[in-house]
Amino acid sequence: MNISQQSNNRGFTLIELLVVLAMSSILLTGIMKVFSSSQATYNVQEDVAAMQQNVRTAKMFLERDIRMAGSGAMNLQGPNATAVLPLWFENGGTSGTDRLTVIYEAPDSNACGALTAPATILCSDLPPLTLASTTSPTATTAGFAEELDDAPYSSWLTETCSCNGAVYALASSNMPFIVSTPDKSQTSILIATHISNNGGGSFDTLSNGPNVSYTQIPGAEDLYNFLGENPANGLANKQLNTLAPGSTISFFNTKSMYKAIYSVATDANGITALYRDTGDGGEVIAEHIEDFQCSFELDDGTTINNRDLTAAEIPEVRLVTINVLARSAHQHRNSYGNFSGQRMALEDNGAGPADNYRRRLLTVTVKIRNFGLN
Repeated sequence: MNISQQSNNRGFTLIELLVVLAMSSILLTGIMKVFSSSQATYNVQEDVAAMQQNVRTAKMFLERDIRMAGSGAMNLQGPNATAVLPLWFENGGTSGTDRLTVIYEAPDSNACGALTAPATILCSDLPPLTLASTTSPTATTAGFAEELDDAPYSSWLTETCSCNGAVYALASSNMPFIVSTPDKSQTSILIATHISNNGGGSFDTLSNGPNVSYTQIPGAEDLYNFLGENPANGLANKQLNTLAPGSTISFFNTKSMYKAIYSVATDANGITALYRDTGDGGEVIAEHIEDFQCSFELDDGTTINNRDLTAAEIPEVRLVTINVLARSAHQHRNSYGNFSGQRMALEDNGAGPADNYRRRLLTVTVKIRNFGLN
């Protein structure tokens, strides 16, 4: 008897295939949504991390410079007896960012760069002189205690020096110098017009005659930029005799004073950033900084945040509050709903319109160490 066997290898039915495809589609859609959500979260986290780093970097530079403001530069005067303020503030009003400038003695205060021919020494290597006595304020010469016949002081008379490319023939060149009182409470920048060896029995003298023109001074551009003066103006230059005996006389290098101007600006690519200008045109400290606002507390407790500080108020500043607002590099929009943000009001600067940017605000109050010490 023959027995036939029927095969069970029937395969998948169309319905089974459709069910599998539907389930796979649902699973794949879920995986894609998870991936898309994770990618969006990652992008936001990267943006926020960069934003937080930017605001911390801005805070580091600002806090350091504000704390140092005035170090070695309190009661500093230029040749025209105008004050060189160690800190000044330009208020941006109700719809703009603020601008802050600080000055203090630089750590490498005597650096003059490479020697420039035909100079034989760097001006920063000239030994300091000591003002011997107070004479009439109208006099244009003053004696100093050191003797030009003796080394190393003879280099003031016999050498030619250079500093940052400018060359000075010391016996007759219009050379900037700085005089500091013994207690460092007053400092003045003047222009030396002549130095004289008067022999034994009388003081050798330094002349700082009046009405010096900027065109007569080597390296004048750096000097008038530092002083904030119009180069067309002459220099009265009559301050040396009003300083106390024992005051120190040294060559003045503009780079011996650190001057930094902080402001927010937009570059050619439309990116707003915090800039610090130290005399070389400005450099970016932190990108995507949207607002920079300052507030000042004076010695009498007065708070100022909505106008420029006056020259009389600046020495009375004790605390500076800085507000740095960073914005994300990108707007955060996705299929789950756009992030709703807005530039907040800070100090006297009003709020901005609604948008899709995320923001981080850092506020810190800095005590100025060098103000109010007298």
